[in-house]
Amino acid sequence: MVGDRSVRAGTGVDRPTGQGPLPEPPFPPGPSPLPPEPGPPPPPEPPEPPWPPEPHPWPPEPPSPPEPPELEPSGHRLDRRPDHWVIEAWGPDRPACVTEALQALIEGFAHVDDPPATAALPIASADGGNEDALASLIEEVVQRLEVFSVVPVRFHLAETADGGLAGDMEVVPASRATLFGHPPAALPPRELSVRKSGQRWWCHLRIDA
Repeated sequence: MVGDRSVRAGTGVDRPTGQGPLPEPPFPPGPSPLPPEPGPPPPPEPPEPPWPPEPHPWPPEPPSPPEPPELEPSGHRLDRRPDHWVIEAWGPDRPACVTEALQALIEGFAHVDDPPATAALPIASADGGNEDALASLIEEVVQRLEVFSVVPVRFHLAETADGGLAGDMEVVPASRATLFGHPPAALPPRELSVRKSGQRWWCHLRIDA
């Protein structure tokens, strides 16, 4: 004993003198608490991007143009503007293409409800190439309208032995047609093209009004 404190053998714990022995720990020890219930699994990690990253095309590719509508074997388009007209025509051969171009020219200033023709006037192209043939026929059609006061309703053209075009045009009096404008006076056309592409002939002309 040192002073008033004593050490109980085997415990390694000193305690004041005069107190009873320390309580023995329970044996066997009590059950340990249950582990907590697992929570929801963590969300999956996002996949890592490829490395090196894939290059982006630049400039971006333009969208594909829409498929053009299927064309009739022969036909024409007319874009009639205040200061000029644009005519596009096509056909399986040169006479058919030029016929469509002349028909579009008439539709630019007159409308006829397909009446029976009262006369047929001969027409023929001048010597020269494809463009010269169409230009001369346009001038002849406009001249016949001014001189005879007739409006063509149908054209019939064929190739000639010398490489030109000739035929006739069925006409009606101008009084039987609905005129909503004037034929173009600025001739020959500013732009004129007659060519074969693939299985078709194409005519393109721009005429100042």
